[in-house]
Amino acid sequence: MLFDFQGVRTSTKGSMIECILHEDNVPATPMLVSASDAYLFTGDHKKLSQRQRDDLKAYYTLTGKIANRKKELLQQAADKNPFFPEYQAAYKTLMAHVEKAKQLSEKRDKATDLEKMRIEDSLRQMKTTEAQLRKTYDAIHLKFRTWKEQHADEIAKPEDDVQIQQWTQQRLALIPRVPGLAY
Repeated sequence: MLFDFQGVRTSTKGSMIECILHEDNVPATPMLVSASDAYLFTGDHKKLSQRQRDDLKAYYTLTGKIANRKKELLQQAADKNPFFPEYQAAYKTLMAHVEKAKQLSEKRDKATDLEKMRIEDSLRQMKTTEAQLRKTYDAIHLKFRTWKEQHADEIAKPEDDVQIQQWTQQRLALIPRVPGLAY
């Protein structure tokens, strides 16, 4: 689907693209789309012929298929790694802690005397906890990486996948057909 970019917003689900959706036989519809689900085209789709718009849609459909297939293959590879669940949990815990410290730092910057001192004490304690979390994360990350390197021949590589190769060739053939894609 094609849309006109209006801006970027943040939400609890991450960065969102504010846009106006353009679909055949449907009135222009304002909506938010996850930035991770959007591919931006730097030209003006309204100046393209119908064939070029169809090619543009096909190009980005293929781009999405390639991204989804790569994600699927990487998830399959991760699932084979016995250290992945522990690695993922350690990563999420560390990142949640870092985000909490960031928010607390922002709160401290707006706080006044006594509250500021309390927050600074909390941040000092959090630094110690972060060091422990990082040590745990680094240890499991090493195990995860080592297993991955030792079992590299058992893991499917996205660049060797037949579907990805086919879709990539189809997508490359569309590039010269749409002005603005040949960059």
